[in-house]
Amino acid sequence: MYKRNLIQFFILGLLGINLMLGALIIGAQSIPIEQAIPSASQSMVPQARTEYKMERVGEDHVAVSQEEGNGYWRIEHYQEYEYHYDHHGKVLERRPTNYKEHLRYWQATN
Repeated sequence: MYKRNLIQFFILGLLGINLMLGALIIGAQSIPIEQAIPSASQSMVPQARTEYKMERVGEDHVAVSQEEGNGYWRIEHYQEYEYHYDHHGKVLERRPTNYKEHLRYWQATN
């Protein structure tokens, strides 16, 4: 009895698998698949890009007293600018940001 049920389940399983595969093959041949349609939207070429660059905008010299040493402080001033470019790389706009940087160097005099 057990062996007979096992064979029946096996045969029914194979029959079910074959029926599903047959339905997939028939369905793939009988249902038309639409061809790709060209898009009506515009291409997604980046129209503009933005970059941030630090530029040197000035320099100051601060003298010190003789007791502090022989030399002076050289202070370089940098300003961050926001650049907007078009898709050809041409600068559309240059705008300063609120970010500034100041670098101080000691210059010894002999």
